Amino acid sequence: MEKSIILKNLPVSIYISKCKINENDFDVLDFQLIQNAGFTGFSNEELNIRTILKSLNKNELKDTIAHIKKITLNKTFSVTYHFKAKNGKILYLKDSIRVLKIEKNVYTFLGVLTDISTEAQLSQIFETVLKSPIIGVLIYKEKIILANDTLKNILEISDEIYNLSVIDLFPEKIKPMAENAVKRRLKGEKFSNFQAFEFKTFKEKRIYTEFFADTVFYEGDYAGLVFVVDKTKFYKNKALLNMLVIVNSLITAINSEKKLLNEINNKLKEVNYFAEIRMNEKFDDEIEINNNYENNGFKSYFYMPIMCGGKVFASYSFYSFYKDDFSEDVVHTLKEIQKKIQLAVNDIKNRKNLIILNNAIDSSYQWVVITDKKGKINYVNKAVEEISGYKKEEMIGKTPSIFKSGLYDKKFYKYLWDTILNGKIFDDIIADKSKKGEIFYLKIKIIPVTIENETYFVSLGIDITKEKLLEKEIKFIKFKDKLTQVYNREGFLLKGSEKLKQNKNFALFILDIHDFKLLNELKGYKYGDLILEEFSRFLKDIFYSNDLIARLGNDDFAVLMEYKDLKTLSSVINRVIEKIKQNKKEIPIDVNIGISLYPKDAKTLDKLIEKAYIALSFAKQAEENNYKLYDENIYQEIEKYMKVKYLIKEAFEKDEFIYFFQPYVEGKTFRFYGAESLIRIKRENEIIPPNVFIDYAERSGIIKQMEILMMKKLINVIQAVKFPLSFNLSGFSLKDEEHIQKLIDISKNFASFITIEITERELIEDLKQTEKIFNLFKNNGYKIAIDDFGTGYSSLTYVSNIPIDILKIDISFIRDMIENRKNFVIVSTIIDFAKKLGLKTVAEGVESKEQAEILKNLGCDYLQGYYFAKPVPFDEFKKIIKS
Repeated sequence: MEKSIILKNLPVSIYISKCKINENDFDVLDFQLIQNAGFTGFSNEELNIRTILKSLNKNELKDTIAHIKKITLNKTFSVTYHFKAKNGKILYLKDSIRVLKIEKNVYTFLGVLTDISTEAQLSQIFETVLKSPIIGVLIYKEKIILANDTLKNILEISDEIYNLSVIDLFPEKIKPMAENAVKRRLKGEKFSNFQAFEFKTFKEKRIYTEFFADTVFYEGDYAGLVFVVDKTKFYKNKALLNMLVIVNSLITAINSEKKLLNEINNKLKEVNYFAEIRMNEKFDDEIEINNNYENNGFKSYFYMPIMCGGKVFASYSFYSFYKDDFSEDVVHTLKEIQKKIQLAVNDIKNRKNLIILNNAIDSSYQWVVITDKKGKINYVNKAVEEISGYKKEEMIGKTPSIFKSGLYDKKFYKYLWDTILNGKIFDDIIADKSKKGEIFYLKIKIIPVTIENETYFVSLGIDITKEKLLEKEIKFIKFKDKLTQVYNREGFLLKGSEKLKQNKNFALFILDIHDFKLLNELKGYKYGDLILEEFSRFLKDIFYSNDLIARLGNDDFAVLMEYKDLKTLSSVINRVIEKIKQNKKEIPIDVNIGISLYPKDAKTLDKLIEKAYIALSFAKQAEENNYKLYDENIYQEIEKYMKVKYLIKEAFEKDEFIYFFQPYVEGKTFRFYGAESLIRIKRENEIIPPNVFIDYAERSGIIKQMEILMMKKLINVIQAVKFPLSFNLSGFSLKDEEHIQKLIDISKNFASFITIEITERELIEDLKQTEKIFNLFKNNGYKIAIDDFGTGYSSLTYVSNIPIDILKIDISFIRDMIENRKNFVIVSTIIDFAKKLGLKTVAEGVESKEQAEILKNLGCDYLQGYYFAKPVPFDEFKKIIKS
């Protein structure tokens, strides 16, 4: 092939040029284009000296001429410069120049131009990457032959890196895989690889990297090219945030201190950030940080005590294989964890009983929401989905405003944001709204957490919706009468006392329904309940809305009203009585009313009630639908009333309450089996029976204090004689569950010896409440006896519905059963009825051998009466049961 054809096909442009080179300038005397490769876009005619000079970078051209002046004849050198092509693009050209002739300052030279634009671009890109402050660059063969400053900074090494092979940089566990990859690359195998791993720098610090590797041809042989990015902050923050989330979720989910501490220890280990986490190695009360720790291969150490009540309750020790691993941000997070754990441990201790109660009622779900500083939700747990009704994907990226209930104003939310943006914990109970529009309540803490100058808000909540509803119900029950929906005694005393502080004239009415117990017996408690409900509605209608209305006892109602003068008061009283008479068809009842006045008769509400009851007792002595104002002149009745009051007061002060015991025997053997405990007051040589003081005790409410005292005395007797005894419970006490629980707490360890007695008349006033109280006793191991059985209404109905053990047949049936055939049949029927229901029977008032034999033959389980033993004091009682 001809040389001219070969020459034309070479990708080079060839020229001969003659230049006159002066001291600071040059002139082109001649330019001949021998070969045009076409990469400039100019034709042979266009590519003249004018075009070339116009397209060349002037400074680069001057540098080239200066260089030519230093070159001797027949020597070749290369220069590179930029050239503007016809299409406007800048080319990067390599010019290989050989000086052919030099005459004085005129140079003749041959030039061969090559387009190296692509190579130059790649070279510049690589140079830029080499200078990057983010990307580490490494090229290796058998040894590392290139490493930029960024890589050296990441690895914390200087030029000593060039004495190493690339394998020396990898962690031990990755070295086998790395060795295989290096061998393949150096053999020329082309493959890329992306990986992330954790390892030590040459100063033994922790580092996380992501790297990309590939095979390249470098300096005449195959080599490995590696790009490395330092991701330490990212992975560290991720691990620290994960630890915070774990701790936050655990402290809201676990209600046991030891379980919480152990679970935190286990879960933090699973994060795999620290080499080892141990509990309870030491019990110092100060944090300890050692970033140059040398023990068992560990390089850093952090000790964190958990304080509770001013003392070390537990402790954690964190170990790392890396030096300086407990940096400021890591320590900050661990201190946050310490605070949360300490708060949780203290909170658990303070709330333990409440937590146990809440868990017993219903399992609660804990709420965890994490937002960024702008309030956008980053994370929610499953409990949030279950409580709110929203799916996770519906909440992520949104703000907590989707839960807004509309119950709070802008001030509330401003206070919330001001609190957490100032780095403080917001702690409150919040009512939010679910996706279905239902209100739910959270006991919530919003905790600001800052990691690497990034602030997050961790919201921890406990769903207390059921507790709030229960709290409302309890509050309602506490101050309102459940049946009539008016205030009960406690509520009336609270609200009424507040009213009296207004220092106005008030009248207190006590309205008693005439013969209400008889009405209950004749028509049943359900009918009685309807009467009470209707009467409470009647009172609401006839009195003003700002008057206080209450149900103080079974059929006693109270009204506290403001009045201007006695004329106005008289008008109200007469109107009430007339309305009662007119409404006989709707409410077929009669009433008696006792009235006391504030401040004339008393300065406190309880004294006012006391005097209204005194007035009521006189009103009852007259005909129905009558009233009586408290009169200071009724000294005799007041004196009697006060005597009883002081009798009881002194009996408490002097410890004069005692028990008499009336034993009862087994029906088959007539052997002593148990005894009824009967309260008395012993004053010097006088024994005062309960009929003198019980009525006052029940009406005044002091009966509860009396029952607490007598239950304690009964326990002392049981401990002394180990003999079954009964305890008479007032019907007034059935309404107070808190009081019943106190009695149980005092005596439950001796429940197997105790039979709770209550009369049938008191029992049937509120059977639902009675059933609830009886179940409390039964669940704690007590027996329950119904006294005076057969004298109340619908006896056989309630026996099958409430939990009782013993029926005590009323003395009125036993006394006349020999002469009165009907009474005999009643006694026989009760015994037979009880046996079929699995109940025991006690016959009261057995006074003769004949009665005892008849009851024995009828199968009565126990007999009680003067024939066997009268009520006797404790010393005599001990002798009787031992005989």
